[in-house]
Amino acid sequence: MKISDRVKIAEDMLNNIDKNTRLKSVKWLTDSPARGAFFLGLGGKGTRVCAGKNRLESSYREDLYQPQMGFCGVYGVSYYTGVRFDIVFDYMRARFNKGGTWAGTTDYTGREIEQTINHFVGADMKDLKMKDMAVKNLQLREDRWYWIDIRKHVFVMNGRWCVDQSETAAQTEHWCKNKIVKRVREIVMPQKATV
Repeated sequence: MKISDRVKIAEDMLNNIDKNTRLKSVKWLTDSPARGAFFLGLGGKGTRVCAGKNRLESSYREDLYQPQMGFCGVYGVSYYTGVRFDIVFDYMRARFNKGGTWAGTTDYTGREIEQTINHFVGADMKDLKMKDMAVKNLQLREDRWYWIDIRKHVFVMNGRWCVDQSETAAQTEHWCKNKIVKRVREIVMPQKATV
């Protein structure tokens, strides 16, 4: 199933949402981590590379639509898959029966996150035996993406870059650098992904 079909399913799940409040931009971005984007640290600014094209990290974040509040799990899924934030939010609210007042919190087992990432890009998650160490001490491969759980917060990580709704920063400079890791999961794309 193509990502356009998966986005359509997510949109159809909530027909009663006020469509006038939604962004009028594209529904998913073609240079998402699920499509092979990785970071280059050039001049202190996060630059991403996908299919040989460079793009400023701030530009990618703006195109996704990032609210200035919680939603770490929803934002992480949106960031990794490249599917717009509001579509991921609506999908998760309907799929996991969150109700009309849901503010974006996700379960700490990771089940909702894993199922949502799998829905949009077909990726699975593999637990790694790394925990009870500070974020700044993690040694992760730069050609892979990881889902990091710390106490009451989650974010995605690529090599030495941490990404959450507040910032994209180097592992040693991110606000959570001294937080203790509770769980590390590698995001594994299928061999023949239809993204």
